[in-house]
Amino acid sequence: MRVKRDRLLLSKVLILLGFFISTGLPFVFSRRIFLPAQVNFITGVLVSLAFIILWKELLFFKRDWLSWTFASGVCFLALLRKGSIPPLIFKTYDLLFIFIAFYLVYRPSRINRLFFFSACLIAPLSLAEVYGLVPKTYLSLFLILLGFFLSMILPVLVPLLSVNKPRPLEVGLCIFLAILFGISSFLMVTFLKGSPKSKRVLFDIGHGTTESPLLDYDKDITGSAVFGHGRLLSLLENHGFACGLINEITSDAISGSSILVLIMPSEPYSGNEIRVIQEFVSQGGGLLAIGDHTDISHVLSCLNPVIERFGIRLRFDTLWLQENDRKNLCYRPHPATFDLERVNFSVGASLDIISPARSVILSKYAVFSDIGDPNNAQNAYLGNSHLDPWERINDLCLVADSIYGKGRVFVLGDSAFFQNTSIAQNWGFAYRLFDWLNHKNERPGRNSIILMMIFFLMGVILSFIAYKRAFPPFLWPLLILFLILSIWLGGFYNLKRFPMPEKKFSSILVDMAHQNEYTMYWINREQTDTSIDGMIGQIIRTGLFPVLHTKGSVTMEKLSDHKALFIICPNVPFSDKEIEVITRFVEEGGGLLLLDGPRKRAVSNGLWERFGLRRDRYPLSVNRPILSPFGLPIRLQFGNFRAQFTPHPITDGISVINMVNPCKVQGGFPIAFIEGIPVICFMEFGDGRIVAIGDDRFFANHMTEFQEEVIDADKLRLIWNMVHYLTYE
Repeated sequence: MRVKRDRLLLSKVLILLGFFISTGLPFVFSRRIFLPAQVNFITGVLVSLAFIILWKELLFFKRDWLSWTFASGVCFLALLRKGSIPPLIFKTYDLLFIFIAFYLVYRPSRINRLFFFSACLIAPLSLAEVYGLVPKTYLSLFLILLGFFLSMILPVLVPLLSVNKPRPLEVGLCIFLAILFGISSFLMVTFLKGSPKSKRVLFDIGHGTTESPLLDYDKDITGSAVFGHGRLLSLLENHGFACGLINEITSDAISGSSILVLIMPSEPYSGNEIRVIQEFVSQGGGLLAIGDHTDISHVLSCLNPVIERFGIRLRFDTLWLQENDRKNLCYRPHPATFDLERVNFSVGASLDIISPARSVILSKYAVFSDIGDPNNAQNAYLGNSHLDPWERINDLCLVADSIYGKGRVFVLGDSAFFQNTSIAQNWGFAYRLFDWLNHKNERPGRNSIILMMIFFLMGVILSFIAYKRAFPPFLWPLLILFLILSIWLGGFYNLKRFPMPEKKFSSILVDMAHQNEYTMYWINREQTDTSIDGMIGQIIRTGLFPVLHTKGSVTMEKLSDHKALFIICPNVPFSDKEIEVITRFVEEGGGLLLLDGPRKRAVSNGLWERFGLRRDRYPLSVNRPILSPFGLPIRLQFGNFRAQFTPHPITDGISVINMVNPCKVQGGFPIAFIEGIPVICFMEFGDGRIVAIGDDRFFANHMTEFQEEVIDADKLRLIWNMVHYLTYE
């Protein structure tokens, strides 16, 4: 018997240790940086081991169909929520639901008690996530310790409160209690829309033009693209916002506007301008302030005197993200981000916040605050890029908002969110944010009063049931059920109140959902040279907006808003249904770019063959061997090949194109050859057009403009011609 108790105790210790590691506190003490995947792996191993220790009892299920029905429904809703109800990531409360479900289907045993212990352990942390709190390191630890206390006291307390058989009155009160709990949860997870304003946006250009809205992508192919925010204005104007520019901030100048945008100011604001901005926000105006790391372009010293009035300050540091995705970040539920799969940014500063400001995006394990070097002005005051003993890790705020009077404030610690180079990836975030700023903050008194009344009634009902010592056994599952329903209903409500707008711009869908060999700098920081950011930038320069398809199957609904589909080196094959959808899209007038090379995983062959196209699995270097000094053939991974062209609108004005890893392409009408071997072809299919390129690195950054003053005019012209050809522009 003692051995059994020792095993259960060991299992509880392992689960407690696993969730303690997940808080990130051990890394704060050890001064180590871990990637989320590593932390999740350690936690997963410890939790799995805790249940494996009790493997003999894993088959002690109940034969109660009601418990099985309820538990199956709970698991189904928990697993389904991640893909359909925001936030579209797995949350701690999903794991809580699964623990509760397994607790209900196991007979009273050690494994049953272990599931109950696990559910109690993470219940406070789960509720914190449901109610919009972004758990920080020490807050997460406190919530887990609170759950540990509950797991110890509830097994003793519940039997004492369940002595009497509940009468119909107590049963009705418990059902009413669960309904009140669901209503309160619904009110907590939904966002207030506010009163709409005029949709008039003013951009300040009188305090410096670094990355200003005056800098649009230059359509002169002989020049290099510039980093600015001109495309942000185009996006807003396409969606009904009236945009204007302002040189000096005065009460008269901003009167009648609804949003004021400050982008990377390099000249200080006067005391009167700061007072005008503060009064503007207090009366219901929206303020967006965009800064960047350290004190580059004097942005910190110019912007801080403005935004500190609202409880936010830029820190003199740089945040280096090893993985720029949601796994590495913690998002507080917010109308601007609540259902977005990803918000892309680069390198920025962390933010110090005090009330009334709140963090919107917090960093986790793999981020540290690299303090700037005031003597390093030549290199933007950057620090040493190493974690020093005095530098912070974890719980670093990247984005914050603030409610001030009737107005709303939003601060970005990085200027890359809405740059010309990234607006195509963040257009949904941009629209949602400006839509939120375009509403006055309503007084939260009504909801606060309703919540206070609900909590008071819940307290009275709980006290009465405890006094009667008649807690029905179905109370806890009922509370969980109404919590799940409140999350689902709240998600649907938020989607209805804050819908993603219709794409009111000419666009190209770029497939990234099939584990593509070459992605983007925003998605994979380790593939900078081979990413396709340069190609994305050139599409934007043509006046179109590329949109990334990063999740799920290619469907006609997703394609219907776009003029063309670009498929570049997929590693997961397209299903027969996806191939049929793409075929129909092209037949009805869509454009299709197929780009792949002589890679071992030829998963795109099925799609190519659907249109009568084929590509050789061997590179051209096999056909044209390079000889060593001894006369022996050497097969290089990549070579330097120059293609010859036949006249066509795609090749118009092009003299020389360098290819990296070409292979033979068969089918269609060839327009590019290397030593007589076709490597690029086109064809018309139904009412649509197709271009097939046999070079997997043809649009890699090292072959296409990604940085200023790096120009291959012929390659850029080919991209522009190809985009115009596929979109009928």
